[in-house]
Amino acid sequence: MLRMIIQDLRISPGRAFLTGFSMLIGIVAVIVSVLAGTIGKEYLASTIEQLYGRAPTYSMSISSPHFSDSSALSDLIGALDKHKLHAALALTPGEEHSYITNHDLDNPPTTKDLSSGLSVDTVYTTANYAQVYNLPIVQGRWLTPVNQMPRLELVANKSAAQNFPLHSYAYITTQSTVTPTPLEVTGIVNDGLSDPRIYVNVEGLATLAPHLWNSTNAVFYWHDTSSRTNEQRSTLIADLLHDYAPGTTNTISRTDSRDYEEVLNIISLSFIATSILLLVVAAIGLINIGLASIEQRAHELLIRRALGATRGSVALQVIGSSILLAAIVFSVAIALSIIIVEIIPTFLPSDSPSPKPQYPYVAAIAAVGASIITALIGSIAPAIRAARLQPALALR
Repeated sequence: MLRMIIQDLRISPGRAFLTGFSMLIGIVAVIVSVLAGTIGKEYLASTIEQLYGRAPTYSMSISSPHFSDSSALSDLIGALDKHKLHAALALTPGEEHSYITNHDLDNPPTTKDLSSGLSVDTVYTTANYAQVYNLPIVQGRWLTPVNQMPRLELVANKSAAQNFPLHSYAYITTQSTVTPTPLEVTGIVNDGLSDPRIYVNVEGLATLAPHLWNSTNAVFYWHDTSSRTNEQRSTLIADLLHDYAPGTTNTISRTDSRDYEEVLNIISLSFIATSILLLVVAAIGLINIGLASIEQRAHELLIRRALGATRGSVALQVIGSSILLAAIVFSVAIALSIIIVEIIPTFLPSDSPSPKPQYPYVAAIAAVGASIITALIGSIAPAIRAARLQPALALR
């Protein structure tokens, strides 16, 4: 029977090619449609994570006179890392800093250069800040992890890279200090902002340049995916603050943007609907091609019936050829879709906030299953019609 089914496909290669090509387009279109929806959804979500934090992100304003104490600050930062909270502090300095750029260690700024310092949006935080916000590295590296020796360093975003180039030194100073302190620019990140911003290692600044640091206020950012209530989160933060840097806390609230979730759901539904529509169109095409082929092969099938072929064998031949063709086509479609998925990252920027797209296995399995079902359904009507042919008609 298998040999007969294979010969059946070879009888009309043009028809087999058109049928297979129609099925191939349907399968690849479904996989690509789902992949496009996934990439679009992940890119939008990743962009939101750059600006508002990974979902869910909670924040709480806290204050403590001990934030100026490098030892207490380091203990608190270490406790956050020890408890694996995926949380970070963003502290507010008591005195505004300015930065003198375009100098190196061998050519420090002079007293005259102090008046040319830049004021730039600055986040005084630690390496754990990247656990809350999606900050893909463009060049260099992120801030030194909190469990390592603190360093005088900063990371600039893409908009600030012109004034804070990688591996250069920015000298930080205040109005009350006359000795600037160099901070190494260790990396450039894509934070999604169009305005310049830098991220300073606050632990290194407080430990190695205490004359430049005093602070009493901070914001606690926490990417918490647990089932804790806000009351439990507040209690945990208050306990940590009491143990390492006694102070006061305010109300905790969720700060990541939840408005985009509905948009993401609409995107997913629209691509699913498109995929279903593509499968329906492919099924209709297969049925039309199958019925047309039966009209063309009616005399051949009548002769088989006249020579003793049963209705079942004729129907099985028609259905079997469709299933075999579907198996060949979905194998080619899977290989082609894998190539497409591997090629896509070459068109994405290196600092894209979204991760490398993964092969949509679920969509591929669904498309393959749908193609087999479509081939089966699309061949049932022609098979029934072929089986009902009367052998006596072959004598006409």
